[in-house]
Amino acid sequence: MVAQLQQLAAVLPVSDINEAIEHHRSLGFAVRAYEGDAPYGYAERDGVHLHLAQVAGLDPAANLCSLYLYVDDADALHGQWSKAGVRGRLIPPVAYHPAVTPPASAATRP
Repeated sequence: MVAQLQQLAAVLPVSDINEAIEHHRSLGFAVRAYEGDAPYGYAERDGVHLHLAQVAGLDPAANLCSLYLYVDDADALHGQWSKAGVRGRLIPPVAYHPAVTPPASAATRP
């Protein structure tokens, strides 16, 4: 028997865990903070799981972390995020690849 992968949860470095949690909430993710002492959080939407880990001294300009998010309707998602007033730079879909660049202090790329 060959083992099958079930899920993947990317761990994204962030400079401010509270701001990152609120940013992902504005993107429609269900979010929660880690209940322990570490500055860590979780975001989930439609089966997509993200972990958010605060990293001291993180330089957003030098952060090489990125993700591709495949969706069934990039234009609809862009519209939802535009109406929600998502902070950061919202880029219209190009060949069905929408992108959100969060505020510099959040230093995540959902």
